[in-house]
Amino acid sequence: MMKFLPAVLLLLLTACSTEPGDSEVQAQVLPLLITENMQQIAEIKNLHKTNGFEVDDNTYAVDINYDLVFKKGYAELAKPAEDAIQAQNGKPDILAGVASFFNGLNLIGLNMAYGDFRAGEKVNKHDRVSFIKTENGWMLSGNPKPAL
Repeated sequence: MMKFLPAVLLLLLTACSTEPGDSEVQAQVLPLLITENMQQIAEIKNLHKTNGFEVDDNTYAVDINYDLVFKKGYAELAKPAEDAIQAQNGKPDILAGVASFFNGLNLIGLNMAYGDFRAGEKVNKHDRVSFIKTENGWMLSGNPKPAL
């Protein structure tokens, strides 16, 4: 019986790596979902694999689910931009005006995508990513859609 144990263990280890699991999703997908400067606004929670299927011998598609949780509300984010525009009206500051303009564009985009969100609000998101099988395990073969 003991001489079959290594063969059984090898079979179990091989079976475990036939598809990417939550650990590969966490390690490879999570860092790509939200940019560094957007981490001040929101965070990703509850990222996990919900389904998956083999595309071909070396490619596996994985459906993922996660929550985008806002750390700050829209009104709180818009306040500094509004203050900068009001301060600019008193004296011309081209650089402050340009910075306010680009911050305003980002805020408009967030508002169009998520409405008048509040701090602590959760938005459930879904995506599909692909992994390829390499000599060193599963590797993400394309970037997921950014959460923000």
